[in-house]
Amino acid sequence: MTVAIHVTAFRRPSITKLAFTALERTRAELAEYGHDSFVIVGVSEKKSQAIAESFGYDTVWSPNKPLGQKFDAVTKEILNRDFDYYMEFCSDNILDVDYSRLAHEAMTNGIPYWGMAQFYILNWRTKQCRLFTGALSNVGRLTRRYLLENIKLKKNYFYEHRLNRGLDQSFNKIMWECNKIRAEIARIDRPYIVDIKNEMSMNPYGNFAKKEATFPCVPLDGNFPELKITEKEKKDGNNNG
Repeated sequence: MTVAIHVTAFRRPSITKLAFTALERTRAELAEYGHDSFVIVGVSEKKSQAIAESFGYDTVWSPNKPLGQKFDAVTKEILNRDFDYYMEFCSDNILDVDYSRLAHEAMTNGIPYWGMAQFYILNWRTKQCRLFTGALSNVGRLTRRYLLENIKLKKNYFYEHRLNRGLDQSFNKIMWECNKIRAEIARIDRPYIVDIKNEMSMNPYGNFAKKEATFPCVPLDGNFPELKITEKEKKDGNNNG
């Protein structure tokens, strides 16, 4: 099967390069299961465009705000290509090595709409890690092409253009309105996604740190090869607020 990968990027070049390096590893893992893939990145400034193109990715130019419009522009370009599944990714995320196995099983079983509902939130400076659970993430989310085609016929947009936040929920809402389908959630005992935060993030780490009960500090568990975090950094991060 062919997987079309939707990404947007804006500033934070070091994190973007790390995320794209991780994406290349995920694509190689998917290829081992027999899945081709291609990547289209929505960009709003020349630095991100240059980084994306250095990885061989096609780009779509769009203003960064409103973000919903930028997301939508990438999806519409993807629909001009041939693919079987649509996968979402972000330029500040890393997927666990085992994600590819889960995705392969979901696609092989023909699951039309699939994703994960937990992820790690990592403070890029301190390496402190928090746990987010309970909401479907767009990162790694898989959608069959025909579901997107139904949305195009009924609405001709995939994300609400006015939005700068809540795009995960926006897509899920539109999916229900047009296809009456809910995502099948992966059964995993820990997150397979790391969401990297710095001071320039749209939703900064501090917003999560203020809600300790909802987003508790946890050790970073799993296999994320691109994250070279020492045991000391893990310990210091989890003791740092």
